[in-house]
Amino acid sequence: MTSETFPRVCTRPLIALFVCSFGYGSAHAADMKLVCLIEDSVTHAQRALEVVFNERAQYVTVNGKTAIADISDARITFRVELSAGAPLDFAVDRASGTINILSTNSSAKTKLIYTGQCKATDPS
Repeated sequence: MTSETFPRVCTRPLIALFVCSFGYGSAHAADMKLVCLIEDSVTHAQRALEVVFNERAQYVTVNGKTAIADISDARITFRVELSAGAPLDFAVDRASGTINILSTNSSAKTKLIYTGQCKATDPS
């Protein structure tokens, strides 16, 4: 198991004893992979984004960056920094597959920077 696939929480000894020893093996089998085609809201440039999430363990990995997620039957929401700069807020509607990616600037204004569609694929 590589550091990219092993949740960061499993590196903390006290938490690892409970979460990782007992729950990670079966939870890891529940990984789901989404491939999302997103479009820049200003330039309309398109790019693909891979999102792997684990509903049981409540984490998500986007382009190799792992974050804690809020995963419900209706939505997947999380915050992750993909490159140097401010973290981005992600929201995926599970019923429609719509993804919205927002940025919050220093004056606390939220701006939609990407939107798109996600489709489930084989996580392997």
